[in-house]
Amino acid sequence: MIKYREPPLTVVKTSHLLTFLHHLLILVPITSTPNVPTFPLSQLFEDLGMTLTLRPTQQFPFAYQIWIMNLQFMLSCIKEVAPQALYNAGITTPVVLGIIKHVLLELTRLPIEVNSIQQKCFDMGKELLDTFLLKDTQSERSTTSTGSKPIVIPKVSYYDIIFSFPELYGHFLHGSMMPIRNESAPSAYPQPSIVNYRIWQATLQYMIASIRQDVKLLDRIPTLMAINIIKHVLREINTLPADLSKSESRCLNSGKELINLLLLGPHGDGAGVVSHYDIIVALPDVYGHFLRGTFAQSVHWTMEKFINELGKRRKQVTICLKEI
Repeated sequence: MIKYREPPLTVVKTSHLLTFLHHLLILVPITSTPNVPTFPLSQLFEDLGMTLTLRPTQQFPFAYQIWIMNLQFMLSCIKEVAPQALYNAGITTPVVLGIIKHVLLELTRLPIEVNSIQQKCFDMGKELLDTFLLKDTQSERSTTSTGSKPIVIPKVSYYDIIFSFPELYGHFLHGSMMPIRNESAPSAYPQPSIVNYRIWQATLQYMIASIRQDVKLLDRIPTLMAINIIKHVLREINTLPADLSKSESRCLNSGKELINLLLLGPHGDGAGVVSHYDIIVALPDVYGHFLRGTFAQSVHWTMEKFINELGKRRKQVTICLKEI
């Protein structure tokens, strides 16, 4: 692996390496059998991860092709091996978190308008993220019906990623760290940016799915972080044009679904992470101060009903406080 990483990295070198690894895995398979040596897959993934980048350079001109080839190999290892065997091979929660964070960061570096090979790179990266972040409900049902032992594989939520990735999500953990938009560098937008609809949709899909897959997760999400997430979503929605395209409408709907999930819970019964009052107090951070019945900044028309409902609740709270 050390020799492989020496420049220049080429498609031919990568092909030879993956062929060698394929034969090596036949000789030393990844197994869940007790007391039988298994292949150190975590170390291999760590080494391959050092070559995963979506920033082609003169020394690394085949970055996209190598990204696709290496991720295809990693996916074949994950999907074709029993989860317990993966765990025995060292694919633990810290390893999974490291892989997800690296792939996610590289995906944010893709341009907003991508060509065919860049789209393929994004699709491969997302498939790997899906494997770790989205539960296979079909396999879960079959496991339950057969009465066999539950699958053991590191399952992480997207909120674990947020906690462990302040470089990308510091503004969720500490609202004061909200990055400033840079129109000349879309990749520098606070993440996820609604400008990059692929990243926005993927990120919100994972944030929504994490809660729906594990309702108890709501008890572990700090209220402050949930408020910062909602403020970020509202800010991003407010940058949308009045006339929405299909992709922008999907981004809007995902944002509204996440807000409702954090506010009302997965069953819509109000058992979320934040209260209506929490959002009311946070609105000036999004739209400016509330003076003479309006905010300093206009509210996107798609969110007017939601904001008006919050305004009615604000008046009710004010009346109640006066009566006290």
